Amino acid sequence: MYSKNTAIHRWLVLIPHRDSLKPIHELQRRLWQSGVTGGRLLPPLVYVDTVDKPIRSDQCKVLAQQLRQRSQERNEDGYIDGMSPGLYNLPGSITVLGLSLSLHKPNLILQDKPDVITAKPEQAAEPFLVIALEAGEGVLELARKLYQETGPFRFRQGAVANLAFSLQENGNSSISCRWELGKPYWMAHHG
Repeated sequence: MYSKNTAIHRWLVLIPHRDSLKPIHELQRRLWQSGVTGGRLLPPLVYVDTVDKPIRSDQCKVLAQQLRQRSQERNEDGYIDGMSPGLYNLPGSITVLGLSLSLHKPNLILQDKPDVITAKPEQAAEPFLVIALEAGEGVLELARKLYQETGPFRFRQGAVANLAFSLQENGNSSISCRWELGKPYWMAHHG
């Protein structure tokens, strides 16, 4: 019997274009085969920030433009590269396995608005790709090894969206997740 966690977690996310996700799907598949079930709970997406309520469409569009500008600052033809796996503690007592990115968070026009919670310094200050929910140190070591074998991850096309999800746990420490993704707003063309 499941005991529901009634808390709804809301994130502002960047969704990499599906054509770029092949190495991440392979990494999640290999983690799943190794017994890491949290890699199947959410689709691969980039955590940008935690919000109290969905961000308006005009704000999502501006954020997508700002992320595009940030991606072009490194003179890498607008590509965002995956760096190395790590563990991140997020609001709502959620620990995730993530992949750091060569993308710095823009000075969001949203930060002075009351519906955005800025992560604490020890939490995710920069965007990262979520690989698995509810991960620990053993999973991190495995992910580092598998990521080196899987090959590099990079993308330059993506869309900003609101994500809402709730985690459910049962007595056997099994986790399931219900999630809903809002309308995506694509980053401007990289050219």
